[in-house]
Amino acid sequence: MKRNQTMFQRILVAFVVAPLAALVACAQTSNITIARPDADSAGIQSQVVSLLQNIPRTIRDRVFSAGCQIVIVPTVPEYTGYGYIDKPRGYLDGGGYDNADGLFIPAKNQLLIAERVSYRNSAPYKANRIPYVLLHEFGHAFDQYLGKSLSTPQWVATTLPRFLDTHTREVQKLSNTDKATLAYFCQAGGSGASETFAELFCMHCQSQSQWSSRQAALVAKFQGTDALVRQVMSNPDQVTTWAGD
Repeated sequence: MKRNQTMFQRILVAFVVAPLAALVACAQTSNITIARPDADSAGIQSQVVSLLQNIPRTIRDRVFSAGCQIVIVPTVPEYTGYGYIDKPRGYLDGGGYDNADGLFIPAKNQLLIAERVSYRNSAPYKANRIPYVLLHEFGHAFDQYLGKSLSTPQWVATTLPRFLDTHTREVQKLSNTDKATLAYFCQAGGSGASETFAELFCMHCQSQSQWSSRQAALVAKFQGTDALVRQVMSNPDQVTTWAGD
């Protein structure tokens, strides 16, 4: 009898969990569009749906409920119309939007995932950094969600005093060597703070074993900033504490 009950319980769990998982995947798919379907698009969409499970559910649901859309595009320049001579912020060593395998567009609340990308003037080839790009760009989407929830002028939480001041102080403490290594996260005008938030968000959606040496250096040198990112990842409503010291 006990054995039969155990078997029944397993069947019941499978009966409930499987449709629930399918329902969650369906809900997420509604926030994913394909700009120009081709042979690779469906596979990338499935990969994106799977990767979204790495993001805390509360954050994922709130960002999507606020209207964020993930758009799978052939290449970033083809979808955006940006010229190949235009450069994304922080691209200090050359390269333009043809080098970008993903992008968050704040005005449209769209997170782009490119199917193909070019590096160093190469012909476009299949993008191979989708897990990293999705999680980093979702960090920007989350930053905007938090900022809009407080009606910040720039729409992003990383311009709020507590976060920006903490990040600025930690940049100022860096050695010249560290500034060179972490230059992308030390940009002026709020860009560095924004990129640091998105990168730390990405890292905390992965296991530590997946971190690159640069990411490990980032969290080691920006411990105060990292604490704030982890705070709002644990409870997004805590962003209200960033409005002042």
